[in-house]
Amino acid sequence: MLLNKFKSEKTYRVLMLGLEQAGKTTLLYKIKLGETVDTIPTVGFNIETIKPADNIIFDVWDGGGAKKYRPIMRYYFQNCDGFFFIVDSTDRDHFQEARDVLFNILQDEYMDPVPFVVIANKSDLCSAAKSDEIIEQLNLHSISNRSWHFQSTSAVNGEGISDAMRQLAHMIRTSRKK
Repeated sequence: MLLNKFKSEKTYRVLMLGLEQAGKTTLLYKIKLGETVDTIPTVGFNIETIKPADNIIFDVWDGGGAKKYRPIMRYYFQNCDGFFFIVDSTDRDHFQEARDVLFNILQDEYMDPVPFVVIANKSDLCSAAKSDEIIEQLNLHSISNRSWHFQSTSAVNGEGISDAMRQLAHMIRTSRKK
């Protein structure tokens, strides 16, 4: 009986991508440790294993978001099962840049048709943009060749994080059945 449980667990490779200072690393360690930790800008990748739902395990690769690291991202796309694209919902000045980065990721041959969740982080702050504004600015409604989901979150208080994890797990499972 115990052996069957281990056999039914699936491990998926998931990337955590987005612009610098969006909260990717803070979000990752909120998920992993259940607490907010002080972070420094990511150089390369942080890799952590998390269990977002029953019988599913994510090996999460948290990539640095600085412009100088973006060309390196592509080398991690191969064999990716799903990804999170984190946006700082308070940083309206960079929504178009975030859209451009996201669409470059979506156009990569290794990322077709990988499902993803856009996480609007820092949604607990008064200056956060509303979901509709972010969805429009990122032009998400134009994406029809893969499954995607939008989720407002706060890496500090944990709001919305579990929903984002469960949604990506569901989309990965569904895409694997096709």
